[in-house]
Amino acid sequence: MVCAEPVIPLSVAGLRMRTNPEDGCIAVQTSVCWPRYTYRQILASRQPRCQPTMFTAAQDLLLAYGRLAGLPTLGFDEHGCARLVFEGDVAVDLEADEPAHCIQVYAVLGPVPPGNREPLYRRLLEGNLFGQQTGGAMLAVDPVREEVLLCGRVDPAVVSAEALSGWMDGFAGTAAHWLRRYAAGELTAVPGPRQEPTLSSHWQGHFVPG
Repeated sequence: MVCAEPVIPLSVAGLRMRTNPEDGCIAVQTSVCWPRYTYRQILASRQPRCQPTMFTAAQDLLLAYGRLAGLPTLGFDEHGCARLVFEGDVAVDLEADEPAHCIQVYAVLGPVPPGNREPLYRRLLEGNLFGQQTGGAMLAVDPVREEVLLCGRVDPAVVSAEALSGWMDGFAGTAAHWLRRYAAGELTAVPGPRQEPTLSSHWQGHFVPG
Protein backbone atom coordinates (compact mmCIF):
# COMPACT_ATOMS: atom_id res chain seq x y z
CA MET A 1 0.00 0.00 0.00
CA VAL A 2 1.32 3.43 -0.89
CA CYS A 3 0.77 6.59 1.13
CA ALA A 4 -1.60 9.02 -0.54
CA GLU A 5 0.55 12.09 0.24
CA PRO A 6 4.17 11.03 0.85
CA VAL A 7 6.52 13.68 2.17
CA ILE A 8 9.38 14.19 -0.29
CA PRO A 9 12.22 16.28 1.17
CA LEU A 10 15.27 17.54 -0.66
CA SER A 11 17.75 14.73 -1.21
CA VAL A 12 21.51 14.96 -1.01
CA ALA A 13 22.21 11.63 -2.67
CA GLY A 14 19.00 9.85 -3.60
CA LEU A 15 15.47 9.14 -2.53
CA ARG A 16 14.60 6.43 -0.08
CA MET A 17 11.21 4.77 0.24
CA ARG A 18 10.55 3.52 3.73
CA THR A 19 7.69 1.44 5.05
CA ASN A 20 5.60 3.09 7.76
CA PRO A 21 5.40 0.48 10.57
CA GLU A 22 1.96 1.68 11.61
CA ASP A 23 0.05 1.29 8.37
CA GLY A 24 2.39 -0.38 5.92
CA CYS A 25 2.54 2.71 3.71
CA ILE A 26 5.57 3.70 1.71
CA ALA A 27 6.97 7.16 2.36
CA VAL A 28 10.05 8.90 1.00
CA GLN A 29 13.00 10.22 2.91
CA THR A 30 16.55 11.21 2.10
CA SER A 31 19.30 8.66 1.73
CA VAL A 32 23.01 9.43 1.63
CA CYS A 33 24.85 6.85 -0.43
CA TRP A 34 27.74 6.64 -2.85
CA PRO A 35 27.55 4.35 -5.87
CA ARG A 36 28.92 0.93 -4.91
CA TYR A 37 29.30 -0.44 -8.43
CA THR A 38 30.15 2.81 -10.20
CA TYR A 39 32.86 3.64 -7.64
CA ARG A 40 34.95 0.82 -9.10
CA GLN A 41 34.44 2.15 -12.62
CA ILE A 42 35.54 5.65 -11.58
CA LEU A 43 38.67 4.33 -9.90
CA ALA A 44 39.47 2.24 -12.97
CA SER A 45 38.83 4.76 -15.73
CA ARG A 46 38.31 8.22 -14.21
CA GLN A 47 35.71 8.79 -16.94
CA PRO A 48 32.25 10.39 -16.55
CA ARG A 49 29.91 7.97 -14.86
CA CYS A 50 27.28 7.60 -17.56
CA GLN A 51 26.19 9.05 -20.88
CA PRO A 52 22.96 11.10 -21.04
CA THR A 53 21.18 8.53 -23.24
CA MET A 54 21.72 5.65 -20.82
CA PHE A 55 20.95 7.73 -17.76
CA THR A 56 17.81 9.15 -19.38
CA ALA A 57 16.50 5.65 -20.13
CA ALA A 58 17.19 4.50 -16.58
CA GLN A 59 15.68 7.65 -15.10
CA ASP A 60 12.55 7.37 -17.25
CA LEU A 61 12.06 3.76 -16.19
CA LEU A 62 12.45 4.60 -12.50
CA LEU A 63 10.08 7.57 -12.81
CA ALA A 64 7.47 5.35 -14.48
CA TYR A 65 7.93 2.75 -11.74
CA GLY A 66 7.55 5.49 -9.13
CA ARG A 67 4.25 6.60 -10.67
CA LEU A 68 2.93 3.05 -10.38
CA ALA A 69 3.92 3.09 -6.70
CA GLY A 70 2.29 6.47 -6.11
CA LEU A 71 5.63 8.29 -5.96
CA PRO A 72 5.73 10.39 -9.13
CA THR A 73 8.97 12.21 -8.25
CA LEU A 74 10.98 9.09 -7.52
CA GLY A 75 14.22 9.07 -9.50
CA PHE A 76 17.98 8.67 -9.46
CA ASP A 77 20.08 11.35 -7.83
CA GLU A 78 23.10 13.07 -9.36
CA HIS A 79 25.24 10.01 -8.59
CA GLY A 80 22.82 7.69 -10.38
CA CYS A 81 21.66 6.12 -7.10
CA ALA A 82 18.30 5.35 -5.55
CA ARG A 83 17.26 3.28 -2.55
CA LEU A 84 13.93 1.55 -1.94
CA VAL A 85 13.06 0.18 1.49
CA PHE A 86 10.37 -2.49 1.38
CA GLU A 87 8.27 -4.07 4.10
CA GLY A 88 10.41 -5.63 6.79
CA ASP A 89 13.05 -2.90 6.39
CA VAL A 90 14.52 -4.61 3.31
CA ALA A 91 16.73 -2.00 1.61
CA VAL A 92 17.28 -2.38 -2.14
CA ASP A 93 19.77 -0.10 -3.91
CA LEU A 94 19.74 0.75 -7.61
CA GLU A 95 22.55 2.25 -9.68
CA ALA A 96 22.54 3.36 -13.32
CA ASP A 97 25.51 1.59 -14.93
CA GLU A 98 26.44 3.05 -18.33
CA PRO A 99 29.27 0.63 -19.31
CA ALA A 100 26.93 -2.37 -18.86
CA HIS A 101 23.87 -0.49 -20.20
CA CYS A 102 21.78 -1.61 -17.26
CA ILE A 103 20.58 -0.77 -13.78
CA GLN A 104 22.51 -2.62 -11.09
CA VAL A 105 20.18 -3.73 -8.27
CA TYR A 106 21.44 -5.13 -4.98
CA ALA A 107 20.61 -5.70 -1.32
CA VAL A 108 23.25 -5.96 1.40
CA LEU A 109 22.77 -9.06 3.56
CA GLY A 110 25.54 -8.18 6.01
CA PRO A 111 29.31 -8.11 6.53
CA VAL A 112 31.53 -11.02 5.60
CA PRO A 113 32.39 -12.68 8.93
CA PRO A 114 36.02 -12.91 10.03
CA GLY A 115 37.75 -16.24 10.37
CA ASN A 116 36.64 -19.35 8.51
CA ARG A 117 34.64 -18.24 5.48
CA GLU A 118 34.33 -21.61 3.78
CA PRO A 119 30.81 -22.35 5.16
CA LEU A 120 29.58 -18.96 3.93
CA TYR A 121 31.06 -19.34 0.45
CA ARG A 122 29.68 -22.87 0.16
CA ARG A 123 26.15 -21.77 1.00
CA LEU A 124 26.34 -18.81 -1.38
CA LEU A 125 27.42 -21.14 -4.19
CA GLU A 126 24.68 -23.64 -3.31
CA GLY A 127 22.15 -20.83 -3.26
CA ASN A 128 23.23 -19.71 -6.73
CA LEU A 129 22.77 -23.16 -8.27
CA PHE A 130 20.44 -22.76 -11.28
CA GLY A 131 19.04 -19.60 -9.63
CA GLN A 132 16.34 -21.67 -7.93
CA GLN A 133 16.89 -20.11 -4.49
CA THR A 134 17.56 -16.59 -5.75
CA GLY A 135 14.84 -15.99 -8.31
CA GLY A 136 17.51 -15.61 -10.96
CA ALA A 137 19.51 -13.06 -8.93
CA MET A 138 23.04 -13.75 -7.69
CA LEU A 139 24.59 -14.09 -4.25
CA ALA A 140 28.03 -12.51 -4.13
CA VAL A 141 30.72 -10.91 -1.97
CA ASP A 142 31.82 -7.31 -2.43
CA PRO A 143 35.60 -7.49 -1.88
CA VAL A 144 35.90 -3.71 -1.46
CA ARG A 145 33.38 -3.32 1.36
CA GLU A 146 33.58 -6.93 2.59
CA GLU A 147 29.81 -7.41 2.42
CA VAL A 148 27.51 -10.19 1.25
CA LEU A 149 25.08 -9.09 -1.47
CA LEU A 150 22.11 -10.32 -3.39
CA CYS A 151 22.36 -8.64 -6.79
CA GLY A 152 20.70 -8.49 -10.18
CA ARG A 153 20.50 -6.24 -13.22
CA VAL A 154 17.76 -4.63 -15.28
CA ASP A 155 18.00 -3.45 -18.89
CA PRO A 156 16.03 -0.17 -19.10
CA ALA A 157 15.85 -0.46 -22.88
CA VAL A 158 13.64 -3.55 -22.81
CA VAL A 159 11.96 -3.61 -19.37
CA SER A 160 8.64 -1.85 -18.79
CA ALA A 161 7.63 -0.16 -15.55
CA GLU A 162 5.03 -2.88 -14.96
CA ALA A 163 7.62 -5.61 -15.44
CA LEU A 164 10.06 -3.79 -13.17
CA SER A 165 7.40 -3.50 -10.47
CA GLY A 166 6.82 -7.26 -10.42
CA TRP A 167 10.53 -8.02 -10.61
CA MET A 168 11.34 -5.65 -7.75
CA ASP A 169 8.68 -7.24 -5.55
CA GLY A 170 10.19 -10.65 -6.22
CA PHE A 171 13.73 -9.40 -5.65
CA ALA A 172 12.74 -7.80 -2.33
CA GLY A 173 11.05 -11.03 -1.24
CA THR A 174 14.16 -13.04 -2.12
CA ALA A 175 16.35 -10.54 -0.28
CA ALA A 176 14.10 -10.83 2.80
CA HIS A 177 14.51 -14.63 2.72
CA TRP A 178 18.30 -14.44 2.59
CA LEU A 179 18.42 -11.67 5.18
CA ARG A 180 16.55 -13.96 7.58
CA ARG A 181 18.95 -16.81 6.87
CA TYR A 182 21.96 -14.52 7.37
CA ALA A 183 20.58 -13.11 10.65
CA ALA A 184 19.88 -16.63 11.93
CA GLY A 185 23.50 -17.63 11.29
CA GLU A 186 22.56 -20.28 8.74
CA LEU A 187 25.03 -19.02 6.16
CA THR A 188 28.05 -19.21 8.43
CA ALA A 189 27.25 -22.33 10.47
CA VAL A 190 29.80 -25.13 10.11
CA PRO A 191 28.08 -28.09 8.43
CA GLY A 192 28.09 -31.47 10.09
CA PRO A 193 29.79 -34.54 8.64
CA ARG A 194 28.31 -35.70 5.36
CA GLN A 195 27.87 -39.28 4.33
CA GLU A 196 29.39 -39.92 0.94
CA PRO A 197 26.93 -41.38 -1.56
CA THR A 198 27.59 -44.93 -2.74
CA LEU A 199 26.98 -46.33 -6.20
CA SER A 200 24.20 -48.85 -6.45
CA SER A 201 24.95 -52.26 -7.95
CA HIS A 202 22.93 -51.21 -11.01
CA TRP A 203 25.34 -48.38 -11.88
CA GLN A 204 28.55 -50.11 -10.84
CA GLY A 205 28.40 -52.31 -13.91
CA HIS A 206 28.45 -49.30 -16.23
CA PHE A 207 31.95 -48.17 -15.24
CA VAL A 208 35.17 -49.56 -16.67
CA PRO A 209 37.56 -50.66 -13.89
CA GLY A 210 40.69 -48.52 -13.70
